[in-house]
Amino acid sequence: MDQNLEMEVLAKLKGFLATAELPDDGRLPPERELAQSLDVGRAVLRKALATLQAEGTVWRHVGKGTFVGDRPIDTVADIHAMVQRTNPLEVMGARIAFEPEVTRCAALNATGAQIAEIRNCMIRHSRHRHGGNMSNGTTACTVRSVRPRRTHCCLGSLTR
Repeated sequence: MDQNLEMEVLAKLKGFLATAELPDDGRLPPERELAQSLDVGRAVLRKALATLQAEGTVWRHVGKGTFVGDRPIDTVADIHAMVQRTNPLEVMGARIAFEPEVTRCAALNATGAQIAEIRNCMIRHSRHRHGGNMSNGTTACTVRSVRPRRTHCCLGSLTR
């Protein structure tokens, strides 16, 4: 294929993406419709879509379509691939970068009831760490796994 034609189609496709009103899931029209609306051949359109996929602008799923944005993580294989691309030091660096902002947003948006819930989670977690028994019969193992998760979910809900 002519490289000028490929660049022209890529530019048309980028222009379409910049102005198109797509559904909430970001799904593009089927290739056949997209090729017709851009007045290009399907082969050169596929090449342009492959270029945008390599750039991370779109992602494709056979049988479902082409979507704008990053591919969502939805399988164990995706998670395994992510684990292979990072390490604990990078994860901690990311946490240090975004957790203070999450906490700031939570502090700005929290209601009195939400602050009380977070405080309760912290108290129960602290009792567990110091070996205290829970008055409601909750085991230390349950507190260890549930309370921090509940605290994180509560903090996350405050950042919306």
